[in-house]
Formats: sequence, structure tokens, C-alpha cells
Amino acid sequence: MFTLLALSLPALLPAQEPAAAPPVEAARIAAEKGVIRSFHHPSMPVVAELPAGTPVRITARREPWARVQVPGGLVVWVYGTYVERRGARGVLTTDHVRARPLPSTGPESYPVGQFAKGDEVAILGEKGDWLQVRAPERLGGWIRLADLEVLGAEPSGWADQWAAARRTLLAPVAAEAAAPAPEPDAAALDQAEAKLARLAAGPWDSALADEVEAVLGAVLWSSDDVVRVDRARIGLDRLETLRAAAALAEKVEAEKMKHAREAVAAEAAAARLESGPAQPKAPADRFTLIGWLEYRPRVYSAAPWVIVAGGREQPVLALEGRYRLQEFADREVAVRGRYRPSSRPGLKVLEIERLRVLPQRPR
Repeated sequence: MFTLLALSLPALLPAQEPAAAPPVEAARIAAEKGVIRSFHHPSMPVVAELPAGTPVRITARREPWARVQVPGGLVVWVYGTYVERRGARGVLTTDHVRARPLPSTGPESYPVGQFAKGDEVAILGEKGDWLQVRAPERLGGWIRLADLEVLGAEPSGWADQWAAARRTLLAPVAAEAAAPAPEPDAAALDQAEAKLARLAAGPWDSALADEVEAVLGAVLWSSDDVVRVDRARIGLDRLETLRAAAALAEKVEAEKMKHAREAVAAEAAAARLESGPAQPKAPADRFTLIGWLEYRPRVYSAAPWVIVAGGREQPVLALEGRYRLQEFADREVAVRGRYRPSSRPGLKVLEIERLRVLPQRPR
């Protein structure tokens, strides 16, 4: 009875709620310089350095460290295979892609988090197959709690403070990507779109493409006009498509050239095989033909004697009357000589230079 009661107790108890995620806390950088690392250890790589007063959000604690989100996001590395490039920006093509502090997969490059499919990132640099990007703000790094002023709940005006800090932190990146000040005017944007149309009509011009990308990228980073930014984004997408098509065409052309060179080499090799190497002069004891000497004028009346070998009838003549062929009629002979053209198209006559009667054997 006690056993049954004990077994039934869990069913009588109220269901336990899953542990709630720790609340997000507002904080500011209290140190002169807030050093954000990829992991809660002083030997791990630095992913951001923030000036005093910068607002951050604490999403987790592990004494004496805190995991924080920063305005504008962290600068991290991602493997380029998983990024669809669109000019100066990129889009993640799959889920669970690791954001790393260094362009490597070693233990020192412990991920700060993972990208999701569809995440948009600004491309800041490139090293081998890796891209340096600015990650979404949801990915965080670790800082010592002693370097923070913890505020708890977000104070009044927090959203404005966060937006202002984002603009300040992103300003150096925008300055690097932008064309010379001031912001490209309407005429410059129109000219860039006209050049883009020229690129679409062909042929591809890498230098012209770089000019277009510089103007469109500057508009994207510096303009507050929604229409102009949309035009720049569309232009950069189109430019990237054209660049990919040009790269593919170049690859196809290279393959064609390769096949053409291989075809020329094959033809040359075939010609060498057909012509063959220079044949050495046949030794004196090598005979051109061995067979039975017979009189068959029907084959070619101008050379009535033939040598029959393997079902073939080869007309023959004695060079300068050297041999009286009738003396060797119906005998097996070995002869050496040269083939001469005859008056009948396609027929050659063997002119005998040397003849030997072979020992008799049954035919």
C-alpha cells in the first residue's frame, strides 16, 4: 500500500515549470576600455574593445565573467562557403554556422555563437576561404564583471543610448566602405546604374565593376534616404550576379582553350603516327614477298606473271630482264624489289631486284 502511495505521489504533485532563462540586464562599460573576449578566459581572443560608458546587455553570468551583447554586433570570422556575397554584404545560406574570433577552426578560435540561415552581415575583410563580418547583435562575448556598471532593468532612454552607441561604433566601418565625402549625389548614383547597365550588356570589365561597387557601397553605408538605399542594394545584388556570370564564362572559356590545345596536340600526335618515323633501309636478306610464281595474264596483261600469296595475286616484273620468270613457274619463291605504279588505277607492280627459289614443299 505504501509502495502504491509513493508511486502515485508524482502524479498528485503540480507539474514543475521549466527553469526560466536569466533576465537580460542593462549595463555600461565602467573601465576605461572594456575588453570583450570570445570565451570566459583571459587567454581567449579579443572580439571587441569598447570605450567607457558604452551600453551593453548582460545575457549570462559565470563569475567573474559576464556574457554581453554589444551595439552593432561583434566582428567575427565565418567560413565563406556558407555566405552568399552581395557586394559589401552577405547572407548566410544555412543554419548553425559558427561565428569564430579567428579565421580558423582551432581550439583558440572558440565560437562566440552561431549564425542562422538568412542572417545578413556586413563583409569587412577576407583571408583565404574566411570572411570577416559584423555579426548580428544577438551574438555575444565575455567581459569581466568588474569592468561593468550593472544597471539591472533598462533605464529610461536606453533604446536611444543603444542606437547612438551603434552609430558611434559603426562609424569607422562606414568610413572605410564609403567613397570620398560627401555622400554620392543623385547624379553619381545615376551614373553608377548606367555603368551597371553597360556591364550587363557586356563585355565584362572588372575595373568598371569596381567603380560601380564603390559608389553603390557608399550609398548603402552613408545614405538615410530609403529609396536611394534600396537602389544601391538592388544594384549591388545585380552586380554580384553579373560578377558570378563573368567568372563562370571565364571558366568555360578556359576549358574551351584547354580542350582546343588538347585537340591540336592530339592531331599532331596522330600526324606523327601516320607519317611514322623514318624507316631504316631494309637489309639485303629481307624479302618483299614470298609466294608461288604463276602465269596469269588476266590479272594484268602488261605483267602476266604474278606471285600468289595468301589469296592475293601480285603482278611482278624482272628488273631489266634480270630473271627469266618462266624458268621459275609454279615454284615457291622469295623476292625483293620495289613497287611501281601501273597504267591501271590503284594497281602496283612489284619490280623484282632479287629472287630466290625456295626448297620444294607440297603446295
